[in-house]
Amino acid sequence: MGGIGSGNYWRRESRDTCESVKSIELPILRRQGMLNPGRKGILTWSRDGKPTGSIQFEVTEKGMELDYRYQERNSDEWIPLKERLPFSFTAQHFGGERRWFVCPSCGGRCAVVYGGVRFRCRKCSNLAYQSQNETPHFRALTQAQKFRQRLGGSPCTDDPFPDKPRGMHWRTYGRLTARGEALDEQAERAGLAMFGRLLGMEF
Repeated sequence: MGGIGSGNYWRRESRDTCESVKSIELPILRRQGMLNPGRKGILTWSRDGKPTGSIQFEVTEKGMELDYRYQERNSDEWIPLKERLPFSFTAQHFGGERRWFVCPSCGGRCAVVYGGVRFRCRKCSNLAYQSQNETPHFRALTQAQKFRQRLGGSPCTDDPFPDKPRGMHWRTYGRLTARGEALDEQAERAGLAMFGRLLGMEF
């Protein structure tokens, strides 16, 4: 196994967008069949065909265990770190469950965690989305965010879908939820395509 210490650099730099930092995304892991309990392996990142980082992981019933090393700023020393990202599950409108990470810092649910020294949700990592609204991903993302805000919820698509507003009929809420989930899925597909092209992530 490679590991972060074998030629890769893992420094927390002053980056402020989701697209510029390493991330672990549940939709990608799900599509790759990597969320079965007992699954072990290595997640790797690369840019322009060159490796930029890797971590060892193990999936359990309750979460994902991470095992990696990071290099402190202005230091040659590598610090070992083990971290657990708990799972949470919510019912989907058309049946089944959706899996979320639980951010270890704020306890909020999210579909993506972002790395520096530790992996946290977008809010706790103080990250913004890159302003590239001309791309299909950001057009789809903007639509999904505006739809969520119309229901009084958070614009962050990493968050669970907003609860039914007071006074709204359940039939109307069910129709809006289906539309919102479709927009989330559209943004997710476009985002996966964009991240694959820009970051060259390998799983």
